[in-house]
Amino acid sequence: MVLDLARLVEVLPLILSLLALLLATLSVALLVRTRRWLHRWRKLLPLRSPEELLDLLERLQADLRAVERAQQEMAASLDRQAARLDAALQPPLLVHYSPFGEGHPWSFSILLADGHGNGILLTSIQGREEGRLYAKRLEGGHSPQPLSPEELDLLRQAGILPPAEKVTQVRP
Repeated sequence: MVLDLARLVEVLPLILSLLALLLATLSVALLVRTRRWLHRWRKLLPLRSPEELLDLLERLQADLRAVERAQQEMAASLDRQAARLDAALQPPLLVHYSPFGEGHPWSFSILLADGHGNGILLTSIQGREEGRLYAKRLEGGHSPQPLSPEELDLLRQAGILPPAEKVTQVRP
């Protein structure tokens, strides 16, 4: 046991030297890495003190709040423009048809309305002997006068009325 203790005393300085060398190498590696990180940080943000960093962060927060306010104003403006567009007269829609199922489709209906379905519906029915022109007022896509199937289809094409449900014929 005395011999083992003497051998340990001889090897201990060598072990401590190797450990010190390992710690020195790690310290140098960390120092180099830290300097690189600091160099990159200084390139990115040329600040000289922590107070400058706080000032920069406060300016960035103020800029972010200004951008958020501008975004909200733009969203409100878009909503106003969409409302104005819905209230504006849409391009007229025209459909030709033959109301009696024969001959050329000389009859027609023209829709002049806004996005809310307010406007007029002009229908010209051409027969063999005579032609008639009907003007029907629209409010919210509905008219006080009865609408023909062609006029209802025109309102559906314009998106004022929902699409018609398909009717299935039930046979007894």
